[in-house]
Amino acid sequence: MVSMMVLKQEDTKPFKILYRLLDKLEEETDEVLDADTDDDIIAETLDVIQIGIAILDLYKSQGKDIKWHIQEHNKKLLERHWEVKELLNIEGVGNGQAGI
Repeated sequence: MVSMMVLKQEDTKPFKILYRLLDKLEEETDEVLDADTDDDIIAETLDVIQIGIAILDLYKSQGKDIKWHIQEHNKKLLERHWEVKELLNIEGVGNGQAGI
């Protein structure tokens, strides 16, 4: 199994953390678009995913039910007739353990 880390945020004010993460998300997305090699695209895409994890973790820390949102997202994709290739399991969602 391969794991992605959930990084600790230094600021304690959620809105400041969110705005900083959204700025970082925009920066990392631009880097994906500007990447020249497959390896660079992979590395920058992982950075985008890492920021996404940080955003979800922020909302989880505010009591949002991330598991429910994932289930709703999956339902939306199926309703749009996306075909499932495989499932990515995320541990720690909604059970008080580490992770999103």
